[in-house]
Amino acid sequence: MAKRRNGESGRATRSAAHTTDAHERGKDFLNASEVDRLLEGSKKGRHGTRDHLLMLMLYRHGLRVSEAIALRRDDVNLQGARLWVRRLKNSLSVEHPIAANELRAIKRYLARPQRSTAVAVPIRTRSAPEHAPRCSI
Repeated sequence: MAKRRNGESGRATRSAAHTTDAHERGKDFLNASEVDRLLEGSKKGRHGTRDHLLMLMLYRHGLRVSEAIALRRDDVNLQGARLWVRRLKNSLSVEHPIAANELRAIKRYLARPQRSTAVAVPIRTRSAPEHAPRCSI
């Protein structure tokens, strides 16, 4: 029979969280000041109004990118300040309230001269270069 020592091993001195979650990041979210900086930075691009609105809606409503891209103009009730969100991946589709600054951002976006029926327009705005590979069916 093997002799056992009465001392603690090196593993026992580590916390359980350290050993089981050592591969995970310590922080996986943005704090309020980081979100504010992200929203302000989104206003500075070529499509600042659109980008700001998109980032704001992603943050406020917890939208997946595919859910944000699927938003249509008729999902937004401007008079009632409500947004209908069609959730994906078997989540519950619900109506969300729209905050005042978000409502102003939506109205600013919709007041732009080039409007489509979608709230979030496709991200790709330029055509593919001619040397890009083409798919043949």
